[in-house]
Amino acid sequence: MKFTIERPDLGKALAETEKDIERAVTWGMRDAADGLKQDLREDVVAAGIGERLSRAWRGKTFPEVGESAEAAAYVWSRARKIIDAFNRGVVIRSARGLFLSIPTAAAGKRGRSAVG
Repeated sequence: MKFTIERPDLGKALAETEKDIERAVTWGMRDAADGLKQDLREDVVAAGIGERLSRAWRGKTFPEVGESAEAAAYVWSRARKIIDAFNRGVVIRSARGLFLSIPTAAAGKRGRSAVG
């Protein structure tokens, strides 16, 4: 009776494992960036700032093409100053320094006039 032992190629197995890790990290970063971007968009809409402004959030994953075990993601807003103003609770004023008036349904349909 003759026995034979086969040893798998360790280098090949490690290379395949490394590829799996790169794929998992890259897709994880893409999912994280997309999830954060979606959460921020929902926060803007929920705060009543507007659907249009919510679409100012952008995200980018690096590397843009291919996969890497050191993948990274960056999420930012194209309306950085507007978002910052709402976060800090800045008082919005007109160009002459007066408060900005925004009509609402509670104000009624008749307003005050400077004439008579």
